[in-house]
Amino acid sequence: MTESETKRIATAAAREALQEFFLTIGVNVASPEAIIELQRDFHHIRSARKTVGNVRNKAWDVLTGSAVTGILATVGYYLTHTPK
Repeated sequence: MTESETKRIATAAAREALQEFFLTIGVNVASPEAIIELQRDFHHIRSARKTVGNVRNKAWDVLTGSAVTGILATVGYYLTHTPK
């Protein structure tokens, strides 16, 4: 068997294995529309993941800012309302 025959067989086997895998997860790779839909799904998942990360960071900022403001307000109150 020549190198080109081995490569052809390996390519065909890989192509068939990938088609079976995608069919198992519900994607018909023979359909360009299905591939584009899968790409859109991946884009949506990536976008949702990034949005969740941004919301988490903003929530942490708000929580930290509120805690610092509360501490400073408490210190300020006790500094101005201590009996002399």
